[in-house]
Amino acid sequence: MEEVESIKRKNKNKVSAYFTKIFYHLTLKKFIILSLIGIFLFMIPIKIDSDITIPIAFLSSQINGMIVDYIPFIKTYFIIISVIGSLLEIIDETEFYFQK
Repeated sequence: MEEVESIKRKNKNKVSAYFTKIFYHLTLKKFIILSLIGIFLFMIPIKIDSDITIPIAFLSSQINGMIVDYIPFIKTYFIIISVIGSLLEIIDETEFYFQK
Protein backbone atom coordinates (compact mmCIF):
# COMPACT_ATOMS: atom_id res chain seq x y z
CA MET A 1 0.00 0.00 0.00
CA GLU A 2 2.82 2.37 0.85
CA GLU A 3 4.49 1.57 -2.48
CA VAL A 4 1.36 2.57 -4.36
CA GLU A 5 1.17 5.86 -2.46
CA SER A 6 4.86 6.48 -3.12
CA ILE A 7 4.40 5.89 -6.86
CA LYS A 8 1.36 8.19 -6.91
CA ARG A 9 3.36 10.93 -5.18
CA LYS A 10 6.25 10.57 -7.64
CA ASN A 11 3.91 10.74 -10.63
CA LYS A 12 2.09 13.69 -9.14
CA ASN A 13 5.39 15.51 -8.65
CA LYS A 14 6.38 14.81 -12.28
CA VAL A 15 3.06 16.12 -13.57
CA SER A 16 3.26 19.12 -11.28
CA ALA A 17 6.80 19.91 -12.45
CA TYR A 18 5.72 19.55 -16.09
CA PHE A 19 2.80 21.97 -15.71
CA THR A 20 4.93 24.39 -13.69
CA LYS A 21 7.44 24.43 -16.53
CA ILE A 22 4.72 25.04 -19.14
CA PHE A 23 3.07 27.81 -17.12
CA TYR A 24 6.46 29.42 -16.51
CA HIS A 25 7.12 29.60 -20.24
CA LEU A 26 3.62 30.89 -20.96
CA THR A 27 3.95 33.53 -18.26
CA LEU A 28 7.35 34.55 -19.56
CA LYS A 29 6.04 34.84 -23.13
CA LYS A 30 3.06 36.87 -21.94
CA PHE A 31 5.36 39.18 -19.97
CA ILE A 32 7.67 39.73 -22.93
CA ILE A 33 4.85 40.36 -25.42
CA LEU A 34 3.04 42.81 -23.16
CA SER A 35 6.31 44.58 -22.33
CA LEU A 36 7.08 45.01 -26.03
CA ILE A 37 3.59 46.42 -26.62
CA GLY A 38 4.10 48.86 -23.73
CA ILE A 39 7.49 49.93 -25.05
CA PHE A 40 6.00 50.53 -28.49
CA LEU A 41 3.00 52.48 -27.17
CA PHE A 42 4.81 54.68 -24.65
CA MET A 43 8.48 54.97 -25.64
CA ILE A 44 8.91 54.80 -29.41
CA PRO A 45 8.23 58.08 -31.19
CA ILE A 46 6.42 58.03 -34.52
CA LYS A 47 6.09 60.72 -37.17
CA ILE A 48 2.54 61.62 -38.26
CA ASP A 49 1.88 64.61 -40.53
CA SER A 50 5.23 66.23 -39.72
CA ASP A 51 4.55 65.85 -35.97
CA ILE A 52 6.49 63.51 -33.74
CA THR A 53 4.39 61.79 -31.10
CA ILE A 54 4.05 58.50 -29.29
CA PRO A 55 1.49 55.95 -30.49
CA ILE A 56 -0.71 56.12 -27.37
CA ALA A 57 -1.16 59.88 -27.79
CA PHE A 58 -2.09 59.38 -31.44
CA LEU A 59 -4.60 56.64 -30.55
CA SER A 60 -6.04 58.80 -27.78
CA SER A 61 -6.61 61.75 -30.09
CA GLN A 62 -8.20 59.50 -32.73
CA ILE A 63 -10.59 57.91 -30.24
CA ASN A 64 -11.40 61.29 -28.71
CA GLY A 65 -12.19 62.63 -32.19
CA MET A 66 -14.56 59.73 -32.87
CA ILE A 67 -16.52 59.92 -29.61
CA VAL A 68 -16.48 63.65 -28.88
CA ASP A 69 -20.19 63.96 -29.77
CA TYR A 70 -21.13 61.04 -27.50
CA ILE A 71 -19.19 62.01 -24.36
CA PRO A 72 -22.19 63.64 -22.59
CA PHE A 73 -24.26 60.49 -23.18
CA ILE A 74 -21.43 58.24 -21.97
CA LYS A 75 -21.02 60.32 -18.80
CA THR A 76 -24.77 60.27 -18.16
CA TYR A 77 -24.84 56.50 -18.67
CA PHE A 78 -22.08 55.92 -16.11
CA ILE A 79 -23.70 58.27 -13.60
CA ILE A 80 -27.06 56.47 -13.95
CA ILE A 81 -25.40 53.05 -13.59
CA SER A 82 -23.55 54.28 -10.47
CA VAL A 83 -26.76 55.61 -8.90
CA ILE A 84 -28.63 52.37 -9.64
CA GLY A 85 -25.78 50.31 -8.20
CA SER A 86 -25.68 52.45 -5.05
CA LEU A 87 -29.43 52.20 -4.58
CA LEU A 88 -29.36 48.43 -5.03
CA GLU A 89 -26.61 48.16 -2.43
CA ILE A 90 -28.54 50.37 0.02
CA ILE A 91 -31.70 48.29 -0.49
CA ASP A 92 -29.77 45.02 -0.08
CA GLU A 93 -28.06 46.31 3.06
CA THR A 94 -31.35 47.37 4.69
CA GLU A 95 -32.93 44.00 3.90
CA PHE A 96 -29.95 42.35 5.60
CA TYR A 97 -30.48 44.40 8.77
CA PHE A 98 -34.21 43.68 8.84
CA GLN A 99 -33.60 39.94 8.59
CA LYS A 100 -31.69 39.97 11.88
